[in-house]
Parts: sequence; structure tokens; C-alpha cells
Amino acid sequence: MRDRLSRAESVLRSAVARGGEADLGRDIDPRSVESGDAWDESRTVRARVLDELLRDSGGVPGAAVRLTGARITGGLQLRYGRLERPLRLDMCWIDDVLVLADLTAAGVELVRCRVPDLRTESVDVQNALSVRECLVGSVSMVDTHVHRSASFEDSRFDGRSTLFHARNLGVGGDLLLTRARLFAVSGEAVDAERLRVDGGLGLVGARVRGPIVLSGATVAGRLDLTDAVLRNRHGVALDARRLVAGGVQGHGLRCSGTVDLGHATVAGSVVFDAAVLANPGGDALVASDIEADRLEAENGTRILGRMLIPRGVVRDTLALRGVEISNPGGYAMVGIGAAVGSLVADRARLVGRVMLDEMEATSVRLVGTRVTNPDDSWAVSLQSATVRRDLNLERLSAKGGLNIKGIRVGAAVFLSGATLDGGYRALAASRAVVGERMVLGRRFRCRGDLDLAHADLGKSLAMDGVHVQGQLRLFQARVRSDVLLRGAYIEASGMGVDAIGLRVDGRFTARGLVCDGAVRLTAAVADSVVLTGAQIYNPDGNALIAPRIEVRGDLVVGNDPYSSDLGGFWADGGVVMRDGKVGGDLVLDGAVLRRPDHRALDGTGLQVGGKVSFERSEIEGTVSFDQAHVRRRFVLSGSTLAGHGVGSTDGPIVFSAIQTMSDEFLVDGGVFRGALRLTGSTFSAGLSLRHAEFAAPGQTALLLPDVTGGVIRLTELDVDGAVIVARSRVGGDLIVDGGRYRHPGRFAVDAAQVAVGGAVLVRDAELTGGVALRRAEVGFSVVLTALHGETGERDDGRVPVGEIVAAAGLKVEGNLECRDVELTGQFSLAEAVLAGRLLVRGRTTLTNPGRTAVFAPNLRVSGAVELGSRRSTGNGPLTIVGEVRLDRAHIGELSCEQVTISQEHAADSRAAGTEQVRPLVSLHEAVVARRILMNDLSVATTTAIGGRALIDLSELQAGTVELPAGEIAVDLRGSEVRTLVMDPTDTSMVMLSGLTFDDPGDADVDTALAWLRRDPTGYQHQVYEQLANHYRRSGDDAAARTVLLARLRHRRDLLGTSSLGQLLMKGWGYLQDVTVGFGYRPGLAAIWFVGLLVFGTAYFWSKELDPVEVNVHPTFNPLGYTLDLLIPILSLGQDNAWDPRGMDLVVAYGLVFSGAVLATTVVAAVTRVLNRR
Repeated sequence: MRDRLSRAESVLRSAVARGGEADLGRDIDPRSVESGDAWDESRTVRARVLDELLRDSGGVPGAAVRLTGARITGGLQLRYGRLERPLRLDMCWIDDVLVLADLTAAGVELVRCRVPDLRTESVDVQNALSVRECLVGSVSMVDTHVHRSASFEDSRFDGRSTLFHARNLGVGGDLLLTRARLFAVSGEAVDAERLRVDGGLGLVGARVRGPIVLSGATVAGRLDLTDAVLRNRHGVALDARRLVAGGVQGHGLRCSGTVDLGHATVAGSVVFDAAVLANPGGDALVASDIEADRLEAENGTRILGRMLIPRGVVRDTLALRGVEISNPGGYAMVGIGAAVGSLVADRARLVGRVMLDEMEATSVRLVGTRVTNPDDSWAVSLQSATVRRDLNLERLSAKGGLNIKGIRVGAAVFLSGATLDGGYRALAASRAVVGERMVLGRRFRCRGDLDLAHADLGKSLAMDGVHVQGQLRLFQARVRSDVLLRGAYIEASGMGVDAIGLRVDGRFTARGLVCDGAVRLTAAVADSVVLTGAQIYNPDGNALIAPRIEVRGDLVVGNDPYSSDLGGFWADGGVVMRDGKVGGDLVLDGAVLRRPDHRALDGTGLQVGGKVSFERSEIEGTVSFDQAHVRRRFVLSGSTLAGHGVGSTDGPIVFSAIQTMSDEFLVDGGVFRGALRLTGSTFSAGLSLRHAEFAAPGQTALLLPDVTGGVIRLTELDVDGAVIVARSRVGGDLIVDGGRYRHPGRFAVDAAQVAVGGAVLVRDAELTGGVALRRAEVGFSVVLTALHGETGERDDGRVPVGEIVAAAGLKVEGNLECRDVELTGQFSLAEAVLAGRLLVRGRTTLTNPGRTAVFAPNLRVSGAVELGSRRSTGNGPLTIVGEVRLDRAHIGELSCEQVTISQEHAADSRAAGTEQVRPLVSLHEAVVARRILMNDLSVATTTAIGGRALIDLSELQAGTVELPAGEIAVDLRGSEVRTLVMDPTDTSMVMLSGLTFDDPGDADVDTALAWLRRDPTGYQHQVYEQLANHYRRSGDDAAARTVLLARLRHRRDLLGTSSLGQLLMKGWGYLQDVTVGFGYRPGLAAIWFVGLLVFGTAYFWSKELDPVEVNVHPTFNPLGYTLDLLIPILSLGQDNAWDPRGMDLVVAYGLVFSGAVLATTVVAAVTRVLNRR
């Protein structure tokens, strides 16, 4: 050094030489004075001296130039070359800019100094660069490389423009601005272009006003902003775009302005715990396209403005527990396309929209988070996001909707306790794919629609206890386990639950659901559906809409048969299940359905694999199961169908199952205030209705035509209206067991044209109206037991039906039996065909005064018709009031035992004098194969022939006929009877014209002849001939001749006396009768001949007659003479040989005449007999 050194410079030089420190005093703090004049000359060191000392390599090798308490004058510009010694300045005042350029420095350390500016350019610092606790105008480090750390801790920067400028700065250790103060008036506070730090970048506790620009910087360690305060209102406070760092620590950071970490790459965590990031109305934290292991803003962090992490990649966790983000009217958080390990934002408070669309995360938690977005838009949006594990939004409170459309969640979605106030849309999860459950548990509340259309859930959808003020949409959703809506409350206008095409692999359970709006399950598919205890209100339309629903198990719309927790089902509106499929049971026990004047339940075309059950249900409106297929059975037990059904030509219908197929249909108790219609249905096991009440006055109550089934059983029913079973096909029995059936003036039970494989049984019933079995076909038997009925009068004044039993054309393969019945009206069996017997037994009364009581023309009975019971059985008599018509009937046998038939005048009949006489019993043209037994028939009437009742057996064909006793008239004209029993005790009048019979029974000849004379119409010769033929066949010729003689006598007796010819004929008859018995008594002729012969012989024995020729005559022989007189064709020579005179001549003429008459009558009788033979 050529110049004279000052004292301070000498001290410094000496200190350097010995490797020590030049301490000029510590009494002046350069940071607290305004001018360098505070230092006198003794404490002033020129910059040139320091330059020389730094370049000098002598003395102690590597000893630093250490100076304390000095003022450095002149420009300390260290350019070029190499600084062999480190520089350490403590509490020094530097007048001018400190420049290090184009050189290599061992190290620089400034402590508690005041430096106008620090500039380095193309500098290589071998050790550390430290500016600690200094007051610095600005720092500019261009193309500088610090091998160790660069520290500006506790320093204050008060320049006018950029305070810390680092372009292409490289730091081998840490770059520390800990507790630094950088208050930029204009420009950036920190501008670190292409910064490279091998350690950490520390801004711990720093106070910065103005932007910090670290874009493109590379920090191997952490960017530490702990407790820092950054201010650049309405601008970027920290610009760390494209930053590459080992981590970012912002615990306790206070930032006014944007923190921009866009495109940053952080090997570790980004932490803003307990921080405050404020940029109201703008971006507070920008981390778009960031890559980091973890991004954390927890422990009370507050962000005023937007938080942006679009397309960011956070490999571990995006932790936002307890964070508060506020950006009213805008986005609070945007993470579109971000990829994070886990998003955890429990207990966060977010004001503004949270947009996380297309995010990818292992899990997302917003438990207890509150999001406020008052505008009508989404509060939280995770549209098209991918969450590999759980999406947990429990207790989320959102003022605005939650949008998770198209989200893909690998595990479960939890929304238990969440509150979503989204206006018209609260949750949008359409096309969401969830690997496991989606849980919207109890205390979940929302205002607005829940949209899960096309969602795909790997396990269950749990919405137990949710409260929704809006529509739940499950359109075309897929749930691979259960859908649980137990205790849920849904309040919507119109449609409450819209689940068209929903597919559920498990149960759809909505126990206790309350839905103020319709539930639509159109074409939904589930293992089972349970709506026990549910209440659905849509009074102006359908409440439950489930056409084409497919349930593999049970569909329970009422009491659950497997649980007693909740009961019933309430639908104020229609229930539609048209064309649905239920694999198990359809249970509507305890259901209350209300849809007056409409279909309360529409199950048209429904297919059920189990049973359909209504137990203690209450229904107002029509239940329809038309064309349904039920594998097991329908059960209606104790239910009330209160009426207001859909109208039809048969009256209002309350239950309809047209063309339905099922194994069985059972009604057990209950009330039906309208018609039950089962037209054309098939019940393979049968149809059973018991202990129920059906009320349809004047209309049809039970409409069962064209039904096909195993058994039809009507037990103890109370029916006000018609029961129609016409044209039904029953494989087993048709049974009406007890009950009351009222349809006055019309048919109460109409079973016309039914085909029954078993029996038809009607017992213990009360009828007001008729029973119709017209053209029915019965495979076994028809039994009417303890039946009480009358036709009654119609309320409308029209002519009532007259038939109490209308069985015209009935075909029965077995018996038809009536026992202990009381019927008022006509019992009609016209053209009926019975393969067995017709039995009317017990204490039976058939009444139809003035009309026909039993009308059975053309009846066909292979067996017997048995009217009445045997006295030995102890049963009561059969009483018939009215006519019995069996005209043209074909029966095996007819028997009457304890039968009373009478006729009374009908109330509307004419006067007796003008009435047409009608037979009381008529078998006109009937054919009876065996017997007709009327011996125990009692007839009480006076309106017939001669005061006798008329029994018409005309043109009858029968085996045996046994007629009743009493004052009756029996018409047997034209009949053919093998055995006609002629009872001597009966007093019947008979008409026998044209009668043909073979056997009089056990009657003797006198009884038979007396019986034949009862015909009031006169002589009937054929009956005598038939009776005579009977005796001939039996070998009793005498009886036959007696009959034939009686015939001729009867004919003679009937001859009149009004003319000579009649007198002659009558006399001739008497003559023949006396002489030869009309040829049938030849003994009489012999007696007459012998008598005349004895008389003549005796008379002429003592007489001497004169010969005709004297001497030419034979000897007179009285016997020969008498013989010659009596026999006209015999000549013994006596008659012509003697000449009687006087009295002898008279006697002779008498004998001649008597012989001639006797010969004539004999010849006439013999000729007649021969001609008959």
C-alpha cells in the first residue's frame, strides 16, 4: 500500500496479518443513524484498502478480513480476479454500493451493517454469503454462485425498486431471508429469476411488501414461509410458478395478495397451516398444475379469495382441515383436473363455489365442512372426478348444490348428516360410479333435487332418515346391493322419487318413508322392494308409479311379514304396477290406498312368482290385476274396499282381475263396497271367498264369469248384488256354503254354462233372487241343502224373474239332490241331463202358487227321480205348491214318498171360473225306463176335472206305473206301460185311450176289470185286449176270457137306447152274454143245450105224436126227436117223420128256434174269437 494508512486501516491490516478482528467500536449502530458522519476519521476505512486486503494472500492463510464498527468510504467494488480472504463486516457503514463482479470470493459476511446496495455479477462465492441484520437498500445477484448458504436473515431492505434481485443465482446451501424486511415502494420485493438453491429458501418471519417472484426457481430444500408476512394487495404476493422445491412451509404465513405456485414441482409438502392468505375477490392461493407430495392448509388457515389447484398433482394429501376460504359470489376453491392422494377438508369453512371437477384422488373428506354459495349454482362440484377410495362428505353443510356428476369412486360415498341447500338442485350425481356404498344417513337434509340418474353403485345406497325438499332422481341408476330409504322424508312438487329404470341387485327398502309427491319406479329392477310404513301423497295423480317393475324377491307395500317394527302403507293417490314382475310375494297387508273414482292399484299384466296378499288393507278406488299372472295365490283377508271404484256396465268395480292366472284366489273376511270382477281368470287350485261382505245393491257384486279353476268356494258371504259365475270352468267343486245373497227379482247367483268337474254344492244359504245353472255341465253331482230362497221383487218395478233355480240344459254326470230346502219360485230343469239320480229329500218346500213349481220338460235322468224321503228315515215330507212339469222327460225311475202337491191361486191369477185347467203333475210324452211310483203322493186341490187334480201321464213310456190314491184324475192316454199297478184301494180316475200296457201288477182279474172301468171318457177296448194278453202269456186262459167277456159287457153297457138299432144291438149283446158269454164261456152253451135236450126229452117222453106217413116212419124216440129239433144241421129222421100238433107243435118250434139261436151265437162268438186270434 503506497498511500498512508489511517489509524483504522492500520488496525485492520494488523488484525488481518495476525488473523484477528479489527474492532473499532460497537457504540454506533449504523442501521439507526441517517448519515456516515457519526464515524470520525479514526474509524473510517477506505474501500480500496479492503480490496487490497481481500486480494492479499500473505499472513495467516485463509484469515478473514474482519472489521467491526467502521465506516467504509469510496466505492467497495470488488471486480475481477479472486478474493483470497473472506470478508466480514460487523456494524459497519458502507457509503456506496457494494459490488462483487467477475471474481471468485472466499466468502462475504455482513452483520448489522448498512449497505446502500449489494450487487454481485458473475461471482463465485466459495463459502457462504451472509447479510444478516443489515439495512440494505437492495440486493442484486446476477449469475452468482454461492457454494454454501446465502443468508439475509433479519435484514431490512428499503430500496425504491426491486429489493432482492437474483438472476441465475445458485446457492449451494440455504438461501435465507428469515425475518427479513422487504418493503418495496415499486417493483418486486424479491425477483429470483432462474434461482437455484441446493438447500432451503427461508423466508421465516419475513415481512415483505411487494411481490416475491420465484418463478422458475429451483430449491432443493424447502421454501420456508413460516410466520412470514407478505403484502401485495390486489396482486401476486408470492410468484412461485414453475418452482421446483423440496417443500413449501407456510405455517403462520400472513399474505395479502396471491400466492402463486402454478406449475410448481415440490418433492415434499406444501404447508400453509395457521396461515392467512388474503386476496379478496381474486386468487389467494394458486397451485395450478402443481406437483407436490402434500398440500396442507390446516389449523385455522384462512384464505380470503380463491384457492386454485387445477390440474395439480398432490401425491399424498391435500389437507384442508379447518381451513376457511372466503370468496363470496365466486369460486372459493378450484381443483379441476387435479390429482391428489387424499383430499381432507374436514371442518373447513368455504364461502364460494368449490370446483373440483375431473379431480383424481385416493380419497376425499369434507367431514363437517361448511360451504356457502348463496347464488343458484353448485356449492361443491366434483363432476367427472375420480376417487379411488372413499368420498366422505359427512356433515357437509352446503349453501348451494353438490355436483358429483360422472364421478368415479372406488369405495364409498358418505353424506351422513350433510345439509345441502341448493335451491332447485341439491345433489347432482348422475352417471356417478361408486365402487361400494353411498350413504346419505340420518340427519341428511337438503333443499333441492337429488339427482342420481344413471349412477352406478357397487354396493348399497343408504338414505335412511334423510330429509329432502326436492326430487330424488334415480333414473336408470344401478345399485349392486341395497337401496335404503328407511324413515326418509321427501317433499317435492309432483314427483318425489323418480327411479325409472333403476336396477338394484339387493333390496329396495323404504320403511317409514314419507314422500309428499309421487314415487316412480318404472321398469326398476330389484331383489326385493319393501315400503312398509311408507306414506306417499299425490292426491291428484298416482302416488306409486311402478309399471314394468321387476322384483326378484318380495314386493312389500304394507306390513312386512318378516318384521314387526313398522306396519302398513299409505298412498294418497294411485299405485301403478302395470306389466311388472315380482319373483316372490306381493304384500299389501295393512295398506291404505286412496284414489276415489280411479284405479287405486293398477296391477294389469303383473307377474308374481309367489302370492298377492291384502290383509286388513283399506282401499278407496279400484284395484286392478287384469291379465296378471300369480304363481301361488291372491289373499284378501279382512280388507275393506270402501267403494268409489271405476264405473262399468256392471256397476262400480272395486277389485278387478280380468284374464288373470293364479294358483288360488282367497278372500277371507272384509268388506267390498262395489264389484269384485274376476272375468276370464284362471285359478288352478281354486277360488275361495269366505266371511266377506259385498255391497252393490241392484248391480253385480261378484263378477266371476269365464273363470277357470280347481274349486270355487263361496262360504258365509253377505252379498247385496248379483253373483255371476257364468261360463266358468271348474276342475273340482263349485260350493256355496252358507251366507246371504240378495238380488231381488233377478238371479242372485248366476252359474249359467259353467263346467264343473266335481260337484256343485249350495247349502245353508239364504237367497233373495234366483240361482241360475242354465246349460251348466257338472262332472259329479249337484247338491242343494238347507237352502232358503225366494225370487223377490225388483226395486225398479220391472217384471221379476220367476225362477228360483234355473237349471235349463244342465248336464250332471252324477246326482242332483235337494235336501231340506225352502224355495219360492220356479225350479227349472228344462232339458237337463243327469247321468245319476234326481233326489228331492228331507223337509223340503217348493212353492210357486198358481204357476209351475218344478219345470223340467225334456229332462234326461239316467237314474231315478226320487221325490221325498222314506218314512223310515225320519226326514220330513216334501211339499210342492204349484205344478210339476216333466213333459218329454227321459228318466230311469220316478218315485214319490211323503210328497204333498197342491195348487194355490197366485196373487195375480184370474178368477177360478175362467182359469184354464192345467195338470198338476205332467209327464206328457215322458219316457221312464223302470218305474213310476206315486203310491205315496198326496194331492190336495179342487181345480181340475170333476173336482179332481189332473196328473198327465199321456203318451208316456214307462216300465211300471203305480198311481197315487185320492180324488185325482190320471191321463194315461197314448201311453205305453209294461206294468200298470192297479191298486184296488185307490180311487183315481183314469183316462186310458190309446194306453198300452203288459202287466196289471199283482191285481186279480176283478180288481183289474174294475180299474179299467174308471175311464170317464168311455169304452177303451185296447186295454181289455192288453189285459187279456197278459193273462194268456201267464197261462191263465180263463182270466183272459173273463177279461174279454168283461170288455164286451163294458161295450154293451155303454150302448144307448135312443134308437131301435141300439136296442137290438144291446139285446143281442145280452143274448150272447147269457147264452155263450160272448163266446168266452162255452160251458154256458153246453148247459143251455143239455137243458133244452132234457126239457124236450122229458116233455116228449110221454107224448105220442102222429106220423107224417102212416106205416112209413121210424120208431118215435123223444131224445132223438129233441136232438133233431135243436141241431139245425143234424138230421136223425125224427124231425121229418112226426107231426106234432097243438102244444106239442109250440114246444117243437121253441126247441127249433132255441137251437138255431144257440147255434148262431156260438158261431158268432167262435168267429169273433178266431178273428181276434
